Amino acid sequence: MSSSCLLPLKVDLFDPSVTELMPVGDWKLCSVNPESRATDAIAFFIEQRFRAAYGRCPSLVVPSPLILVARSGLVMAAVGTRHAADQPLFLEDYLDHPIEQYLPPGALGHREGVVEIAHLAGAVEGVSRLFFPAIARWLVTQGVEWICFTGTQSIRLSFAKMGVKPRVLGPALPERLQGAAQDWGAYYQNRPEVVLAHVPSGVEAMRHTGWLGKTTV
Repeated sequence: MSSSCLLPLKVDLFDPSVTELMPVGDWKLCSVNPESRATDAIAFFIEQRFRAAYGRCPSLVVPSPLILVARSGLVMAAVGTRHAADQPLFLEDYLDHPIEQYLPPGALGHREGVVEIAHLAGAVEGVSRLFFPAIARWLVTQGVEWICFTGTQSIRLSFAKMGVKPRVLGPALPERLQGAAQDWGAYYQNRPEVVLAHVPSGVEAMRHTGWLGKTTV
């Protein structure tokens, strides 16, 4: 699928399932009720972009979506979030141990402060420059200490440009998915890795490098 064939997505900002969390320049960071029709539309938005990038994508369940939205309701970026305290994380399939065993000694055993972000997709190039800092700022207000994700080299480079240095926990090997990896097309050719980052430190790093205050792509 060509990127020129990707369908845009608009959400109704007056829909009670869409909650504004904070302004991001002329855009807004919003959460979406995972049981709503809007979440189904967001899943399709993400699936389209994964298919365009990697050739295939399974039908996705997007947990607790966060979206970056223009004033018109046009979705600029979307990602799913999953709290480790509530359920197993998708990326734990790639790890030898539960995520809490990779935390520093003072935080060992505390899944409550860990959030996984998954299925990141954007409508325009460079949108992660606004989306990542906004997500981090909001997570800090929620008391989240750690984020983890499965990232390709391009995502890891985006974090590096912002001054954020996540810890690599290991490769995301397709054989860990017991045959389901074929549904992801060429994704694993990009050598994704499982990474962990301290959110408050990341926010300070982005403030120091000037990325935290950016309001345009």
